[in-house]
Order: sequence, then structure tokens, then C-alpha cells
Amino acid sequence: MRWLLTTVIAAVAIAFAAAAANATTVVVPSDAQLFAASRAVVEGTVREIRSRRIDGGRQIVTYVTIDVATVHAGDLEPGPIVLRELGGEVGDDFSIVYGSAEYAVGERVLVFLDADPEGILRTWGLFLGKYAVKAGERGLVVSRRAGTDGVTVLGTAHDGEPVTDVAPYAEFINALNLRGAAAPKQRNAAQQDDRGKQPLAIELAQFRVALYGPA
Repeated sequence: MRWLLTTVIAAVAIAFAAAAANATTVVVPSDAQLFAASRAVVEGTVREIRSRRIDGGRQIVTYVTIDVATVHAGDLEPGPIVLRELGGEVGDDFSIVYGSAEYAVGERVLVFLDADPEGILRTWGLFLGKYAVKAGERGLVVSRRAGTDGVTVLGTAHDGEPVTDVAPYAEFINALNLRGAAAPKQRNAAQQDDRGKQPLAIELAQFRVALYGPA
């Protein structure tokens, strides 16, 4: 098999440091930082997932269509939206981005959104911005992957705010709505193009994307 390694560099908040040779390194943001960094927070059901080549065939991306039922924050409206995520599979070729958000058709999700430099929506912070909404032992819960192969978690934010991987749905949504109601002006300011004025560090993330295909 032929093997090609390319490096994709993207601006991401909360210290996504340049990774080791085959890993993405992250510091997990607090719930407050995650909210402040995102441009919108939506809840809905995944309807379609499809991958395709872009950039003259040199890159593979995946388009995820979500039927949004509730907009918890941001200027979006309920209805279909399409996210563009790095990585995917087209024919015999596939691209791996360590730590990317994983979606499944039919899955109910709560997603913190950002936009790429072209203005196309994407999950904020790879897996850190995507929660599954599913049944737990005592009712609905929101659940986020704690990590995955190829990801090194250096630690969590130290701002004194909660960091949630799993929580009762109603509790998490209530906290989310209270946060949005408490600081709408600050949130609108955080959504402007001058990202350096957000109340969190901005660093470059280095993701290594492996493209594989037949010899």
C-alpha cells in the first residue's frame, strides 16, 4: 500500500498543542470555556454522514447532517445543518484525524459548534465539543468521549468551573441555559472575528492525517 502523511494545522482554543509524532494533545476545557469558545450550541438527530475529497483530491472530509430540534445558544435556527469534519473514507482511501468527533446516523447529539476559516460549521474542539444524548440508568444523560487512541490528555482547565464528561441531561441543559442567559452580551462578543479577545488561550493544533490507498 502507498502511504502519504500530511499535516493539517488549524486554530483551536484551549491549548491544543502541537502533538507528538502520531497523537493529538489536548487540555480539556471547563464547561464555561467550552460555552464561551463555541459559536452555537445545538441539539438534534444525525440524519446523514458522507465523505468526499476536496482540495483537488488531496484531502478527505466528512459532511454530517444534523436535524436540529433545539438551539440552546447562537444565531442558528431549528432545521437541518451540515458540519464539515476532517477525515473520512472514500473508496479504498481513508483519512484519520486523531480525536475527531464521531457521529452515527440516528444518534441524538448535543454539539458545540465553531466555523472553519471558510465559514463552514464544524464541531468545536474535535471530540470535546460533541455529546451523545442517550438513556441512562435514571433517565437521559449527556455523554462525551473521555479520550481515544492517538489522543494525549494533558489535564483539565484550572478556572474552578465544572468539567463534564457525563451528566444527567436535565442538569446539564439547565446549567447551559443559565450560562447563556447570564451573559448574552459577553457571548455575542465572543462570536466576533477577533477571537483573541475571548476569555481563553488560543493556540495552534497540529493534527497528523494519514491517507491510505492501494499500491
